[in-house]
Amino acid sequence: TCCGFLLRAGRSAMTLEGSENQAGRWSAQPWRTIRRLSHRTPLRTKLVAALVALVIFALAALGMVGISILRGYLLGPYDKDLQNAGGAQPIVSCVQGYLANVASCHVSSDLDIYWLGSNGKLEAVWTPQPNTPYGYQQAQSSAALPNLSGVANWLATNTQQAATVPAQSGGDRWRAMGFPVPITNLQTGAQTTGTIIIAEDVTTVYTTIQRLIWMDVVVSVAIVCVLAMVGFAVVRANLRPLVDIEETAGEIAA
Repeated sequence: TCCGFLLRAGRSAMTLEGSENQAGRWSAQPWRTIRRLSHRTPLRTKLVAALVALVIFALAALGMVGISILRGYLLGPYDKDLQNAGGAQPIVSCVQGYLANVASCHVSSDLDIYWLGSNGKLEAVWTPQPNTPYGYQQAQSSAALPNLSGVANWLATNTQQAATVPAQSGGDRWRAMGFPVPITNLQTGAQTTGTIIIAEDVTTVYTTIQRLIWMDVVVSVAIVCVLAMVGFAVVRANLRPLVDIEETAGEIAA
């Protein structure tokens, strides 16, 4: 019985060792394939491929940095407008009139105004859409309303920090910012705590950025193609003496 147990244990150990060796061989196969492919690939192809890869990486990095800088530069004036208008008295008065059901909103800008009360309900106070309650509407803009449902609480927590949000329909983009303001009820005199959220249409900014991205992609592809052809020709011409030496050595060895 003891010998049988030892034999079974030995067989199990050998089976486990064989499985591990088999797994090791399977895991090593991709690397062997890569090594074989590397050995079979001509030197000029390797050089050109490395050069093209470096150029692609450099162009992608430059493009990303340039787009980021341009985006900040174009959105900067919009963010400044939002910060200046956030705590202004006309905005506060507009929200006060809305909460008191009094049509006393006199806002001449293209900003959309929303009220996020302490109950978490988001209400449109001043928007470009017609038929808004209590006469709070403007007709200067035809863009779709911003979709603030997923970012309203974030704007209330991160005050005076701008965020880009999509429109409720279409491909428009809006820049929104929140401001915590205590509002006094015009009828009862009681104070209500909440957040005024204002938004401005920035679709033109993102349209410009999108066009620039496409231009950057087209120009980058053209540069990579031209550089690959020129690099291949230059490397082939410079490695030609080595190829001749290799062919001669092969003939002598034969």
